Amino acid sequence: MSDLSITLKKIRERHNITIAKLSELSGVGSGTIGDIETGKNKSTIKTLDKLSKALNLNDDERSELFSSFVPKDIG
Repeated sequence: MSDLSITLKKIRERHNITIAKLSELSGVGSGTIGDIETGKNKSTIKTLDKLSKALNLNDDERSELFSSFVPKDIG
């Protein structure tokens, strides 16, 4: 499991939003969200932006989510 998958799931659960509800709010398929959270699929910046807006993330949460997208050996 990647840092991104763990971070996205943790933030989503902190906001008490199901995958189905996040899918509805963001326009991202629930299968895609599930795959990101289980590490089966990587995300794009565009998808993360949609998810962060749907979750109404504050600046700290947004930074947490996007920083988990960058591989450790690059950042």
